[in-house]
Amino acid sequence: MKFLGVYVDQHLTWSPHIDQIANKVAKNSGIIKRISHLLSPKVLITLYYSMIYPYLSYCNVVWASNYCSRLSRLIILHKRIIRIVSLSKYRDHTQPLFHKLGLLNLNQITTLQLSILMFKSINKLLPPDFIKLTSLNSEYHQYNTRYCSLPRSEFARTNYRKFTIKCCGPSAWNNLPLNIRNCTSYFLFKKNLRLWLLSLSS
Repeated sequence: MKFLGVYVDQHLTWSPHIDQIANKVAKNSGIIKRISHLLSPKVLITLYYSMIYPYLSYCNVVWASNYCSRLSRLIILHKRIIRIVSLSKYRDHTQPLFHKLGLLNLNQITTLQLSILMFKSINKLLPPDFIKLTSLNSEYHQYNTRYCSLPRSEFARTNYRKFTIKCCGPSAWNNLPLNIRNCTSYFLFKKNLRLWLLSLSS
C-alpha cells in the first residue's frame, strides 16, 4: 500500500519502497550522466539536490534504519551518482568524494534525519502526538547522573523493534557531541550537526 509517497508492505521490511527509490535514483543518475560533460560541478550538485537527494531523505527515519542487505543497491547507486557529480572515474573511492563535495552518505543522512527529529521532540517543536517519541532517563530514577537528561534507549528483543524510531532515535541522539545536543537554535543545531557528520568522512 502507498501512503503519503511511502510503500508500506505487510511485514514492514520497506523493501518495495527501497526498490522504488532505487529505480528512480538509477533513472535520474542516467539522465545526469548523459549531460554531465556539459555542466559545471556547481550545476551538477544542484541537480543532485533536486533529482537524487529528495528520494534519499524523504521519510528516511522510517525506512532507512534497516538491514544493510536491503539498502545495498541504494548505497551502490548513491556512490555511482557521487562519482558522476564529481566527474570521477568508475572505480574511485567515494569517501573522499563525499567530503570534497560536502555531501552526506546514506548512513549520515539517516543520522541527520533522526537527530533532527529528536531535537524537535525534545524541544517540543512537533505536534503533541509526536513529542513523546521517547522518555528521559530522569523519568525512571531520581539520581543526578550524567545521563539523566538523555533520552532513554528502549530495549529491543528483535531487529524489527531495534529499527524503530523509538530505539534508533535515542541511540543517534546520545552519540552526538555535547555541544551539538546543547544547541537551542534549530538552524544552529542543523548546521553544526551537518558539519560534524562531514568531519567523520574526512
